[in-house]
This record gives sequence, structure tokens and C-alpha cells, in this order.
Amino acid sequence: MPWLGRLTRPLSSTSTTRVPGYVCPNSAVRWITSISRVPSLPSWDVELFREKAFEPALPHTLARCAAADLPATSLWFTHDSHPFNGVESLSSVPVTFELNLDFWKQYENEVVPLELRRTDEEPRFERKMLPLKVLLDHDSSVASESSSTSMTKRSVYLAQCSLSSLPAALRDALPLPPLLRAGKGDIYDSSLWMGRPPTFTPMHRDPNPNMFVQLAGQKVIRLLPPNVGQLVFRLVQQAAHSDSNSRFRGNEMMVGKESKVIESGIWGSENEREVPPVVEDITAVVQRYGQEATLSTGEGLFIPKGWWHSVRGVGKGINASVNWWHR
Repeated sequence: MPWLGRLTRPLSSTSTTRVPGYVCPNSAVRWITSISRVPSLPSWDVELFREKAFEPALPHTLARCAAADLPATSLWFTHDSHPFNGVESLSSVPVTFELNLDFWKQYENEVVPLELRRTDEEPRFERKMLPLKVLLDHDSSVASESSSTSMTKRSVYLAQCSLSSLPAALRDALPLPPLLRAGKGDIYDSSLWMGRPPTFTPMHRDPNPNMFVQLAGQKVIRLLPPNVGQLVFRLVQQAAHSDSNSRFRGNEMMVGKESKVIESGIWGSENEREVPPVVEDITAVVQRYGQEATLSTGEGLFIPKGWWHSVRGVGKGINASVNWWHR
């Protein structure tokens, strides 16, 4: 895409030439739905994964299969107030999960990285090392409230928690997927993500291939190829007058101007007046070159090195994922 290299300033809101085949709309930006789906692999076969996804460096989802189930799902979560013990039929996996508090109570004093986020009149974001009990108490209080208003205004999210920092019993519940043998077999790092929607990870790229597996609930991931994502991130920075690092979950990208531009440009917004005109250009690029994957319990997503992606936790109940950066 040589036109990417010629771009030296943000696209104007009326431009139609730099994004081939697209005409910017005059109406308010809405939830973006016309995005290609990430192709799917029918199994977790290592050779098939190597041929179709790993070596060509192309994103692929992986369908849930009994052989790929991680023990954490049955140990850590409940469904309808009962432990989730797996299912005979893959099609009957429950959508809504809650934390198995009887299990987690033994680990409530473990110190973990938690993100405290408010999205009300004065948005705030903090990332602190705190006892896991903070997350457990917050989740319990939200689950017991009849109104969902508080869920949209405050959140506690276990984000990018390195598996190496967790007790051995928790790590053992997350064995390495066999697909990680497709490359050199080196694990660069790994992370656990756990909280109640809405959870959000801003657009960023990883320095290594990423194997992402959904443990409970659902997440939606939107991806852009490396050079296209670089263009979009530059547009975001220029629109927000920011120079933040795309690899970090900083305040600017979580609740600042960049967050608003990313949210509107990558995902869509119903309030045109709250976002800069360049959002329409970002939306145009996302619609033309973006891909989307919706992951439910037991499903996986391979994100190649350098592919830009943004992640949203959706639905009700607890949402949890694990990922391994590998080579």
C-alpha cells in the first residue's frame, strides 16, 4: 500500500482519495460493523497452524475443542451459582460466568497489578499493585447491585498480570497450548486478564507473536495490519496532540484524548460533536483494512507480531483471558 508512505499529515474530514474506494459519510459516526472477520482454523493442529497462520504471519481464530480446554475455566469460575465442570457438548458452553469465590478466597492476599478506572464526569485511571481481594470485593459488590449504572462508571481490572508472578497452583491451571511449538517454542512472556465488562485495551502492537485464549465470557478484538495500524496510530496521536508510547497502557490511552479518538475511530461513536473530524478517516481505514474476532470461552486468537489490535470485554458476568507472547 504505497499510499501509506506518502501520508505526512492527518487526512481531512472531507478527503476521499487517500483511502481507495471509500467516501466519508456526512452523518454521525456510528458503531462500526462492516469489518471483515478474522479467518478461522477448524482445529488446534500444530502443522495446520504453522502453515496457515504462524509462518505467513496472518491472524486466525481457533475454534473451541475439548483437547484445548484449560483447567482454569472449570476451577476458577461458576455458572448459575455452580462450579463450571466442563460440558459434553461444545455448543452448550455457558456465556455468563462469575468468579468462584470459594476458590479465589485462598489467594485474596496475593499482590497483583490492578487497573482502577472511572469513566464518569472526571475520568480517572490508576494502575497499582494491590491485593487480589480488591478485585474480588469489587466484583462481588457489582454482581449484587440491581442497577448496571455503577458498572459503566467504575471498574477494577486485573490486566497484564504476568503468570510468572502467580502461585504455582494458578500457573498449573494454565498449561501451554501445544500450538506454541509451531515456532522456536520460546515463551517471551504471558499475562492473565480478568474483570467485569466493560473492559478495554487501547490500540497497540506487540513485539512478539501473541496466542490469546478466552477463559470466561466474551471479548471482541479488532486488528489492523502493521503498516495500516501505524498510520492509524499516527492519526490518533496527531488528533489528540499526543506523543505517548503505543506499547503501554498509560493514562492518555485509557481515559485521555487518545482514548476518545481510539474509541470513536476504531469502534464507533454516536456523538459526532465529541470527536475530532479525523475520526471519520480512521473509521474509513478500519472499515477497509480491519479485521474482527469475537471470542467465547475456550476459543483462541493468534495475533502475529506487529499487528495492531484493540480489545473490548463485552456482555455480563466475569470476563477472563490469558495470552502468551512467543517466538
